[in-house]
Amino acid sequence: MPPDFTVVTATFNRAVLIREAHRSLLEQRRPSLEWIVVDDGSTDDTKAVIEGLAAESPFPVRYLWQENAGKHVAVNAGVAQATGELIAILDSDDRIAPDGLALLWDAWEGIRPDERPRFAGVAGHKARPDGTLVGDPLPTATLDASMFELRTRYGIRGDKFEVFRREVLQAFPFPTDLGRFVTEALIWNRISRSYVHRWIDRVVEIIDYRDGGLTDQSARLRAASWQAARLYYLEAASMGSGLQLAYRLRTYANYVRFSLHGRVGAASMLRDAPVAAEAALASPLGLALYLRDRIGS
Repeated sequence: MPPDFTVVTATFNRAVLIREAHRSLLEQRRPSLEWIVVDDGSTDDTKAVIEGLAAESPFPVRYLWQENAGKHVAVNAGVAQATGELIAILDSDDRIAPDGLALLWDAWEGIRPDERPRFAGVAGHKARPDGTLVGDPLPTATLDASMFELRTRYGIRGDKFEVFRREVLQAFPFPTDLGRFVTEALIWNRISRSYVHRWIDRVVEIIDYRDGGLTDQSARLRAASWQAARLYYLEAASMGSGLQLAYRLRTYANYVRFSLHGRVGAASMLRDAPVAAEAALASPLGLALYLRDRIGS
């Protein structure tokens, strides 16, 4: 019988840390789960560690290996192999909060079966190891909104922990031709065009932003994979005419910023923009952001 959850972890040289991720899964008393670990070309003893954990784990653990290609490619591989009703993407240095999956499963079960086709999944908060909430709390105990609406309509900031129906996430794979770093938000925005999430005002994941991790290197990685960053901001700018002007201008400024990283000319920049006048208006800020990147690199 398929499990309720598939937890997908993409990892690279995190053999020392990944045991904590597994330990947090052992703390989940329900629902049923499987863990798929996709090794993005590690050179440490990740394989041996995962094989050891699999031998003693009460739930299935699968290990996949690939040549180093980036987290987004590894996530695609894990999602393609998932069998659970819901998929959670857990970074190798993070942990599911005790009973975090149970809270998410209860939220999912709380959605009437006839309503579930419009839901991509459910989501909750992240917190730091000291219990500090990452980002903003919700205005209500539960909220039904797309991932894009949560930020732009309700003004809720900060990373959240989203889980997805398997068939939804499998229908929206990460593009693999846009560089070595593709922000998850590119896919989340695409999903937001068709689906909502049920958000719960509960902590379900514990995160620890570490030096050298993807979050720590975000600006440099986005500049190096400028095609993906440029596309994300281009698509975000076209998400709806009802967006606040300040949001649209910030989005266009970043669109200009990463276009400059790719040496895209001004004419092409304006031609590709959904609203050329707004892209032109945001260009000075975009240039300033680009220069800041170059100085800091």
